[in-house]
Amino acid sequence: QYELGEKTKITSMCIDGGDVYVTGYDSISEDNIVARLWKNGEEIGLDLTGNVSYAYDVAIEKGVVYVAGSQSREETGAGKMHDAMLWAGNTSMPLPIPDKYTNKHAQARTICINNGVVYVGGSVGYDSEGKPYIWKNGGEDVVVEKFETAEAKTFVKNLKFVNNELY
Repeated sequence: QYELGEKTKITSMCIDGGDVYVTGYDSISEDNIVARLWKNGEEIGLDLTGNVSYAYDVAIEKGVVYVAGSQSREETGAGKMHDAMLWAGNTSMPLPIPDKYTNKHAQARTICINNGVVYVGGSVGYDSEGKPYIWKNGGEDVVVEKFETAEAKTFVKNLKFVNNELY
């Protein structure tokens, strides 16, 4: 049984063995949105620092729970600028934004793990400069070649591997 608020949004689900993991967020007010992760109906706390945060996707690899999302930077007030976030176990890390994006805004929307390598898809930039983006291993390596000509205001919503090819 999941105790959900009136304005709770469920964004993804992952099953690992007999456990069910669910991500989402609660819209408590315009300036207070909280990312959520549940395991078998019980909330698992995420390490949150901003007043606006979202959890969009969850994946499990070798017992480690990975969550992709975003959270506002404290200095921006009501969530105007976000960092793309990767939560892994009890660790949270903002994903890097390339220097060429002057508006340092990012969102992580999906996560996929292949042969132990973690891929996170989302977007970087804001409004007119926003582009789809994929981070590999928390930003150590970045896969962007496929998206250099993408239209603005688009993002990566889903990642899948087929025969070791990323789609």
